[in-house]
Amino acid sequence: MFFRAYERKKFLIVDDFDSFVISLKQMLRSMGASDVHSARNGDEAVEACLSRHHDVVFCDYNMGDRKNGQQVLEELRHRKLLRHTDIFCMISAEASSDMVFGALEYSPDAYITKPITRALLANRMDKLIELKDSVLDINKAIDLEDYSKAISLCAKHLRIGSKFKVWLYKTQAHLFYMVGDYQHAKKIYADILKSRDIDWARLGMARVMLAEGSAAEAEAEFEFLLQKNPQLVEAYDLKAEAHRQQKQYKLAQQSLLAATTISPMALTRQRKLAELSVDIGDLDQAMSAYKQAVKLSDKSCLESSDTYLQYAQVIADVTSRKVTETPDDPNLQRDTELMLKEASQALDRTRRRFASDPGVVMRAHMAEARNCQAAGKEHRAADALDKAQAVVEKATANPEGTLDPMVLLDMAQSLFDIGKKEEGDALLKRLAEDNANNPTILRKINELIEEPVSMKEKLIARERNKSGIQAYEQNRFAEAIAYFEEAIAITPLQVGLNLNFIQALVKMAADKPLDQRLVEAGRQSLRSLERIEASDKQYKRFTHLQERFNKVTASGASA
Repeated sequence: MFFRAYERKKFLIVDDFDSFVISLKQMLRSMGASDVHSARNGDEAVEACLSRHHDVVFCDYNMGDRKNGQQVLEELRHRKLLRHTDIFCMISAEASSDMVFGALEYSPDAYITKPITRALLANRMDKLIELKDSVLDINKAIDLEDYSKAISLCAKHLRIGSKFKVWLYKTQAHLFYMVGDYQHAKKIYADILKSRDIDWARLGMARVMLAEGSAAEAEAEFEFLLQKNPQLVEAYDLKAEAHRQQKQYKLAQQSLLAATTISPMALTRQRKLAELSVDIGDLDQAMSAYKQAVKLSDKSCLESSDTYLQYAQVIADVTSRKVTETPDDPNLQRDTELMLKEASQALDRTRRRFASDPGVVMRAHMAEARNCQAAGKEHRAADALDKAQAVVEKATANPEGTLDPMVLLDMAQSLFDIGKKEEGDALLKRLAEDNANNPTILRKINELIEEPVSMKEKLIARERNKSGIQAYEQNRFAEAIAYFEEAIAITPLQVGLNLNFIQALVKMAADKPLDQRLVEAGRQSLRSLERIEASDKQYKRFTHLQERFNKVTASGASA
């Protein structure tokens, strides 16, 4: 029945075992396939897909020290080499939960475990080819990003009585969600849930609630789903976002932690967990998540210099904290040496992978200097600083070369971090002269001049902020306000810190009037935040809190 369908398609087998490739080719040819190619590893697979289109890709998960199957699928999707009309089958002899969940999160069309028989292969492929051919017009529209047409085609297929109703409803609802038509998406999910409580429909409904701003309702739905199916990783991700929208950052962290425990192989989730942990001052968890993100970045198309640099920054912060808080710990020297080694390895990799970008190389040398300084290796810190300055001098000496002013601002901040205030001031002076007509850069320079705090001071402020967040989440608003004020005294221009302070004031004002001192302190924080630009990710939160604060203070709530 499907012989002609196999005959028309181009197949690619990606596996490092010749015997398996030969066996799979024979099976496919016996089913009608004539155009079957192979690649021995992930890099060859990507090259093969760059040179010609393949309708069906079979990819082994584990290919030694080369890209794994998950990374191949990730890259083909990222580079748009795999269309919605195509089929991607993940193949593996492994069955560890980490690997399985990691692979399934990228939604291959099929996951097949070795050994494979012809009967099994034919059964799975016949169904996939029938589905893909049946909804070919819809997937072509999705590939062209013509979502309105794809929605109409879904409706057409449903009217004529397609056997793939579940796929059509699920796809149509998701397309409505993507174009922002939440009402129609909700109607489809609600109609499905009336007849049967299906996880994908309930998850979709909760996702829409979240998009509409009903974070508390969405959170309850995610919690209900997770009680039924504790392995539903996507529900943890969305639940974390629901907590984030409600400013419950510690709970958001816990949800992401639960997701990474089940499926630790997702690079983007590990980075989100690391960034959130830094925001709430949990440096130990941030270091752990960044370490995993660095590991997953290897051979990934999503590799970013920021992941390595931020990992090194967190290590420097943790090292500095240990040196300050536990100077008599007998294991201190061993621990700092180990962390310095971890940072150095990540930064060496950064300089190798991004050698053509002088800004990244300079930032990596400065991160090295911070880590060496934190570990008490002053000679190594000085050497790293010299290397960073040499990169700057080389880049700026070349008439055609340049460095992003934001990179030089980062260098100035690093100089302050390691106690090189004079060098930092000199660099800022030079930056101000070179960017006299750039108000954004001049404003950031002024912020650094006004707040040239060292790493040690930043750590103290971060710990106060963390304590304030914990107190806030336990409804101890007066205590939270006190912690935030202590932190603001050290870093008065830190955006997130000032927003936390305003939020705590607004919450406390709901129970009792604010005294005049707190009202004025809140107004001062709002004035310091007026510099936030509309494009800033914190701008929406700022305007919301500004409106609420002004309302509670203008309505006579203050004494």
